[in-house]
Amino acid sequence: MTTETTIPVPSKTICVFCGSSFGNSSEFASEAANLGKLMAEKNYGLVYGGGTTGLMGEIAKAVSSNGAYVHGVIPDALVAKERVSSEEIEKINEEIKNSVDNHKGETPLDDAYVIEKLDNYVVPEGRFTLSWNNQ
Repeated sequence: MTTETTIPVPSKTICVFCGSSFGNSSEFASEAANLGKLMAEKNYGLVYGGGTTGLMGEIAKAVSSNGAYVHGVIPDALVAKERVSSEEIEKINEEIKNSVDNHKGETPLDDAYVIEKLDNYVVPEGRFTLSWNNQ
């Protein structure tokens, strides 16, 4: 399933890999929102995990509310858990995939990547994307 918006795809997008939770510091949410606002101000679109919760939701809301393009890619199995109604990102382009194996980093939309580091662990999709782009 795909939904479309009227916001055109920008010439540059950043693919962000981050959590559907807020982590252990309120500063994380604030910095995620700052990143989203800066991306929009610099005319970068967002490609991300498609959720509206946690840090990924904060980034998407900030990009969208500042008038920039948002493209979410989310596995169907995660829609109920990570995608709650949010007026701030109603303008999102959304792809709902039938499998977790359909990663967002496989799209030609991505010009740069931001990957949240979780302790000594990097988000798996980000690691896969980096390895795909080094082949």
